[in-house]
Amino acid sequence: MSVSLSEIREAATNLNDKSIVSQTPKRSRSLEAETNAMVRLKMEHLQRTTSFKTHGLYNKIINLIYRGCVATRVVAASAGNHAQVLH
Repeated sequence: MSVSLSEIREAATNLNDKSIVSQTPKRSRSLEAETNAMVRLKMEHLQRTTSFKTHGLYNKIINLIYRGCVATRVVAASAGNHAQVLH
């Protein structure tokens, strides 16, 4: 499965809702001091679900809505992070 640049940009726009996906710190000042280099991290453990799964599931649901899918319920076959996104 390939992903186009336009799909990546669309996902970035969809995920711009800060109430759903938190902006996580991307720089580590302590690692930068130790390595004398710029260090960028994507710290998804700071998301409400402690994972990146919020991004994918939320983006999928938004795309379904944009395509006219009207669902009153979404079922996640998960008791973990995926299900927490829907909670």
